[in-house]
Amino acid sequence: MRGTASRDTRAANLSERFDLQNRGFTARDPLFGNTVYSLSATSTGNPAVEPEKADTFTVGAVYQPNQIEGLSMSLDWYSISIRDAIGQIGPQAVIDNCFAGATALCALITRDPQSNEIVFVQNKFLNVAQAKVVGTDLDIQYTHDLHLLGGAGEAMRARLIASWLGENSTRLAGAPKIDRAGQTGGSATGYIGMPDLQLTAALTYRNGPWQMYLQGHFIDSGQLDATLRQGIDIDDNTVASAFYTDLRLSYSPDPEAFGSWEIYAKIENLFDRDPPRAADFSDFAGATDTNETLFDVLGRRYTLGAHLRF
Repeated sequence: MRGTASRDTRAANLSERFDLQNRGFTARDPLFGNTVYSLSATSTGNPAVEPEKADTFTVGAVYQPNQIEGLSMSLDWYSISIRDAIGQIGPQAVIDNCFAGATALCALITRDPQSNEIVFVQNKFLNVAQAKVVGTDLDIQYTHDLHLLGGAGEAMRARLIASWLGENSTRLAGAPKIDRAGQTGGSATGYIGMPDLQLTAALTYRNGPWQMYLQGHFIDSGQLDATLRQGIDIDDNTVASAFYTDLRLSYSPDPEAFGSWEIYAKIENLFDRDPPRAADFSDFAGATDTNETLFDVLGRRYTLGAHLRF
């Protein structure tokens, strides 16, 4: 059994205090029924940000049953709450939260005095009122000697890693809590994709100098944007799940010997799976059709290489 409880503090770094960058982006304006138009924004530091404070709690256990040799299981739960968190919420979130009642954010928005359309947004580093992340991680490993094909050191190893994200929320003063757990859409809101569930399963088979490694990675289906209501703000707010497979074959005569070497061949995205559609129209230079941070956009690819250790 294991567990931790800690209080941590962090002051803003130089970038969060003083950096300044200009960019253009496309935004939805709730004041005009989510009309979309292009405007300018600055990503800027803020010398006035206060230190952030975090409380972390974790509970975990490791179980290795005597009845099944080579089996190991671990389960961990974590909860991290941050007060006065330092971060940028993104130009679109500045607009949405101002409209929802966070009046302090309205000062970051400049509107045309004639048309009342937004012409400029400051994406400033701020002390977010509260941020919280809660999740659970599971890791199961099993190693077993084999006698299938014959050969020195014939063995297999199987591993499953599961990660469940229960909450990934922020709450600004005067605005409702926004929980982005399960949002796998693009960067329109300034957030990377964080699916509810991710699974990684791997199987390793070794026979003498030969080794095969097969891995599958599953990304759960999710939402394009957690702040949008399907059928009201957007027609379809869903993003499909994805599953990728990687294969690696290698030959190494003696990995423990001085000057040992290895040759390998690897295929990533073995079945050439396309990424799910997750349109993002926030880029001023053009739209992207998926979340490039989370999903594979390169397709099947091959690598042939060698390692020499000395």
